[in-house]
Amino acid sequence: MVSQTLSLWTSATGKLDDDDQSLLTFGQNNNQINYQSPLDVIDSLTHTTHEAYETCVHKRWQIKLPGKQDKIIVRDLLGKITHWVEVFKNVGDQAVSFDPGHAALPWAGARFLLQIAINDFKQFDFVVEGAAKITRITARYRIVECLYLQRSSAATTLLEQAVIRLYTTILKYLVQARRYFQQRTGIRILKSGVLAQNDFQDLLQKMDADEREADHCADLVRTEMANESADQFASLSLEMNNIALLRDALDRIEQPISQTVHRLEQVEDYLNNIQRRDILDWLSSQPYHDHHTDIQPKVLKGTCQWVVQHNEFSHWQNDSKNTLLWLHGTQGSGKSCLTSTVIDEIMKASESNEMHTLAYFYCSRDTAEPQRAMPQSILACIARQLSRRSQTESIAPPTLTLYNKLHSKDGSRRAPSIAELCGLIRELTELYDRSMIVVDALDECDSHTRWELVEALESITESASLVKVFVSSREEGDLRFSLQTHSGLQVTSLENEDDIRKFVEFETDRLIGKKQLLAYIRKKQTKEELTKLIKEDVISKANGMFRWAELQLQSLRGIRAEKDIRSELSRIPRDLTTLYEDLYDKALETTQETDRIVFQHTLKWMLSAQEVLTHHDFFLAITAFTDLDADDLDEEFILDLLSNFVISSTTEEGDRIFRFAHLSVREFLENMPDYSTEWTNTFAAEVTLLTLICASDSPNAKEFTHQLGVIPLGIVPFSEIRSNEKGIHDYSLRLWDAHCVLSGEQNRSAEHLNLRRLLHFVLLDDPDDNCPLNCWALSLHDWTGDDMAKIMRNYQSPHDRAFLIACDFGFDEIVRVTLNHGLDDIVKEEGALSALRNGHASIADLLIGSQGDAKLREYVLNHLAKFRRRTTHYADPALVRWLLQFVEPSQITEKLILNARYLNEEIIGMLLDHNQDLRITEEMIRKCSQSHGAIKAFVTREPEMKISSDILITIMKFWPFDAEFCIKLVNKTDPAVITCEAIAEAANKAGDLEMEEQVMPLLLLLLKRAEQIHFTERVVMQAFQNDSTGKVVKTLLAHKWPVTPSLLREAAEWGKAATFPLILDAAGGTDQITPELFEAAAGNIEADAKQILELLVSQSRQPINNETWLRMIGNCLQMETLRFILNLKPNMPVPESTLLRLAGDGHFGNNLFVVLLNDERDLEITDAVVGMALANMNYGELVPQLLNRHGTECITEQVLIGAVSNIGFGHEMTRALTDREVPIEAPSADVINAVVQNIHSGLQILRMLEAHFGPFEFTDENVEAAASGSSQVIKLVFDRRSITHATNSMLLKAASKGSLDGMKTLLQLEDAVVTREILIAAAKNRQCGPELLRWLWDRSPEIKVCVEIFKAAATVPSVAPETIGFLVDRIDDSQFGQQVLEAVTGSDAVSWGDRILMETLLNSSLSVQVTSEMVARVREQHGTDSFLWRVMKRHCQNDEDSDTAET
Repeated sequence: MVSQTLSLWTSATGKLDDDDQSLLTFGQNNNQINYQSPLDVIDSLTHTTHEAYETCVHKRWQIKLPGKQDKIIVRDLLGKITHWVEVFKNVGDQAVSFDPGHAALPWAGARFLLQIAINDFKQFDFVVEGAAKITRITARYRIVECLYLQRSSAATTLLEQAVIRLYTTILKYLVQARRYFQQRTGIRILKSGVLAQNDFQDLLQKMDADEREADHCADLVRTEMANESADQFASLSLEMNNIALLRDALDRIEQPISQTVHRLEQVEDYLNNIQRRDILDWLSSQPYHDHHTDIQPKVLKGTCQWVVQHNEFSHWQNDSKNTLLWLHGTQGSGKSCLTSTVIDEIMKASESNEMHTLAYFYCSRDTAEPQRAMPQSILACIARQLSRRSQTESIAPPTLTLYNKLHSKDGSRRAPSIAELCGLIRELTELYDRSMIVVDALDECDSHTRWELVEALESITESASLVKVFVSSREEGDLRFSLQTHSGLQVTSLENEDDIRKFVEFETDRLIGKKQLLAYIRKKQTKEELTKLIKEDVISKANGMFRWAELQLQSLRGIRAEKDIRSELSRIPRDLTTLYEDLYDKALETTQETDRIVFQHTLKWMLSAQEVLTHHDFFLAITAFTDLDADDLDEEFILDLLSNFVISSTTEEGDRIFRFAHLSVREFLENMPDYSTEWTNTFAAEVTLLTLICASDSPNAKEFTHQLGVIPLGIVPFSEIRSNEKGIHDYSLRLWDAHCVLSGEQNRSAEHLNLRRLLHFVLLDDPDDNCPLNCWALSLHDWTGDDMAKIMRNYQSPHDRAFLIACDFGFDEIVRVTLNHGLDDIVKEEGALSALRNGHASIADLLIGSQGDAKLREYVLNHLAKFRRRTTHYADPALVRWLLQFVEPSQITEKLILNARYLNEEIIGMLLDHNQDLRITEEMIRKCSQSHGAIKAFVTREPEMKISSDILITIMKFWPFDAEFCIKLVNKTDPAVITCEAIAEAANKAGDLEMEEQVMPLLLLLLKRAEQIHFTERVVMQAFQNDSTGKVVKTLLAHKWPVTPSLLREAAEWGKAATFPLILDAAGGTDQITPELFEAAAGNIEADAKQILELLVSQSRQPINNETWLRMIGNCLQMETLRFILNLKPNMPVPESTLLRLAGDGHFGNNLFVVLLNDERDLEITDAVVGMALANMNYGELVPQLLNRHGTECITEQVLIGAVSNIGFGHEMTRALTDREVPIEAPSADVINAVVQNIHSGLQILRMLEAHFGPFEFTDENVEAAASGSSQVIKLVFDRRSITHATNSMLLKAASKGSLDGMKTLLQLEDAVVTREILIAAAKNRQCGPELLRWLWDRSPEIKVCVEIFKAAATVPSVAPETIGFLVDRIDDSQFGQQVLEAVTGSDAVSWGDRILMETLLNSSLSVQVTSEMVARVREQHGTDSFLWRVMKRHCQNDEDSDTAET
């Protein structure tokens, strides 16, 4: 095999034809291959390389690779050529005593290429890359030949063939170069530059590919050899020495073969985390990361940047040669801070490239940490960091090899020597493309041994891979002598002058701000002079030393008198004798463990808290997860512990709170890893979740906190906290979810963090009725509209709740957990829509992406309008675009467009463009005539589309408003379609101050182009009511728009103060002021409504009588308006009837009652008034104030039934009564019925009353009432009465007033059957109509839709759109749809829901239409100004009907 190995180059040459072989002479006199000895050829190459190196150093040669931005520094390539040649020569005779002919070819060829580059580098710079590649491969693969081709096997045969192919490609490259440069000069010039470079690039790429294949074969041989027993090598002691030498040489040459093997072994190290930690700790247990985080706080924001911007640093960082850069300066000049900045800069640059790595060490002369000054310990720590780049990776094979090598017979392992560590680090760096090693404070190493560290670092730079070393130290003699040959960067007072200035100014201002400096100087001018003097003096004398400046500022603290301050400044020494430790480090080092935790908790809480807490609640937060009681802390303790970070101040309300001493404190902390947004919010999330758990007071919660090892000192139950109390309880209820979101998925999922266990317990693990999640539900007082409230009301299954909450908040990890627990389709559908509605793309992808549920995806597609975002009212176009990639064009139908018509133009356009075959029909346009987005999308695609009055109104009405587009539309529109309604819409928009300038030209154009206009009072009022300046009203009045007495009354109730005088004058002036006008003005909701009343009172010819005055109070909606009305009759009492009217208004009544209760007049506050107020108002300070004003000696049934009936605050209203020390009438059947029917807090109220009166004995009436309550109440009442059968009346109550989960509970009973009557009742359910109706129908699909269900749904406008939309989708017969339409138009009484029903039917894909009979009937019964009439008019399908409607 040896003879064959010696002829591989000969074999490769034989692959070339005779013409190509003839070109491989490279300066010989004939075509025979007859070179001098190989070493002579290599020496010649070395000489040429040195010649090229000297030239390129002078000319700063660089190579720009084609198609890349990277530049190769030629001097570094030449340096590597020299390095590779020297490594090859140093191996000895075994490597170089080979075929003296053909084996010398590549060396001679490389020399030939370098000579070409020297002669004309500008045109032929690219050949240097070829020369470098050929040199490296030739040296490397001769060693590979010696190592792996000295034996016979199938693997070695493959390797030999691969090497021959690689050598052949090299020879072809040299032939191509020789042929190219033998051409005439003119031809070469024509082909020079990029063209010539491209000619050779393909061969270089082929060379790379062949080398990778050869590497793979060499890897196989190496693995084969490693598997052979050691006995086979026992007799090869002489050869083993040569093998070691060859392998060492191979390790020093840049090569992918080691990387390939190492990666293979890296995956298969078969170690667990404990074993890996033991091996790494054997290398080094130095807390290097802690050392870095200790220095980071000392780097003032905006400082130390000069070092990374310095030309010397940039050159060191960016070139491709292994170099060492020395940062040197005097003691205290900020070298560690500069080094810390360098580490951060490199760390940031390395994060995105796994083939770049960083290792660093902060040396320290400290008797407590002697290892930080020992070269062996420092190098071991560097080796540890390079052995494992991240916590998720295996340990690198070179480290495992050395670990096993140093294994003793007794099981112990000695520490590696400096030489062994250098070899290890060199091998480790060759695993990466780029390795950066940073060592700070080299001068703090032992002066007798630090030369070893310098030599070791220099030897590491001999690595074949790119290695950069950065060291910092003082300018001590031995270090200057050792490092002066390397590039240097000196820290001088000129370099860091700006940093010193920033530091001194900041530190001075901070100390003054905290009253630790100049605190006793009262005169402003004197204080300013001293401040300036301190800054100038310290800066001028610092001489570039931060520590000195810090010390001097600290020495001035506490000095009171101006004279003494000036005296101290005059005695400032110029030399630094003592250094202060950083304030942060000092605070942590001088405190005990518990205090350190409080210190860190305080900073984390203050960084993440979204609201300020007063002291007691603040203490509750920061003592979480500690053994401290909040009462153990006080303000003085916190200020002493964090004296340099936190101050205390007083709010306007007189509360004491903590704040950061300066903005820079927050900025500084936010740049530390431990205080990142994710980590500070993780702590806040843990605190808020723990508060929810502890305050819930459930048995399961107590057991959980015990298992968690937490003693929740000071956390009182929610039952003792009022909802209007601001503190940690209220904060946790409102913001736990926000903190969980900001903590990030990684932290929420981390097994070692409390956050994961806390969040899982809250969402999944506590089924108790009084669990944290139910306590949170009680705080959701917007019980009818809030998404979370609906979830908590309709779903009691922990996994249903957790899934829906996770979809809403974006907790991907919770969604993944809950998906495996058999969720209903309805739950998944609601979750998918919620994820899309809130922009959680990753959850949407999980549920309905390419690997998601196709049926679920189709449901979401058909319900696009349901996931309009809360903030913009439109779905996210990006998510719709993402969704459409999974949708077939044929799925975009006219029905889908109609369902999605209220989305914005971009989304409607996307849907239309997705199905190019979908035609925009007149019918589609008519049905979308009130959709701004759809109409704009239609007009864009159908420019000649006929514009109707409805379309014109829609374009003007909805956002985003485009004035230019509207004007173009009006100019090409038939004047006949410019109706009063269209002008009124423009006038209403022009009344907005922000829109006036844009819309007034449009309004004037409409008025100019309009023909005869039919006025209605409603439309005129619409035009008038939004005018804030009077400009619009004046314009319309000038165009003869009429003002009637009834319109004047509308203006008083709905208009603005600026326009009302104009309308009053147009209506006839003071003669039109009537009691009815006063009453209307009293009910005006505008903020300036009082001004309208003031005008009326000032111009009225008659005083306001008592009856009118009381009706004005009853109509009142604004606090200022009420105060004005009360002042009209200071001594007039307010009777029960008026108070009842206000108490019945849950929206405005709260504020108005506050005004009344603060007034000293007599108020007839009866049990009826109190009961009405407790039933309708929010809980707050008003409640105890009202009860005190009432002053009853007994709480009657009337009062109690009002309290327990309050849906949002019933439990708190009831507690307010039970906490009063007065008798309470025993609850009657009516009271108990009201309790068990309270779907929100019935269970809590029931427990409260039973705690006061003892357990109730429920009657059949109570059982019937409980059916409409929560599922918890149903279970409690039914269990107590042993109810096992469901009656129809129970199901009807649950369907009409109960929750989805309550209905599920009832349907589990015997004899529970879903009937048509139950579906009709469910259609009227205000709490969960659409969800409940759908769930019931899924379980009774045989029941057909009927007219009664539609009429029932129309009676509940708040949920009518969704419910009616669901019902219309179930109609598969247009004839039945026509019957429903006939029923709506035939009703004597028409509600807003009927209008929604009619609109939905007419805009659906059903073939329903307005008939002449309908038009006549609606006109006769409801008039031409009714909503029903306007809907009908818009949908008239023939000219005769339209004319009838117009008439």
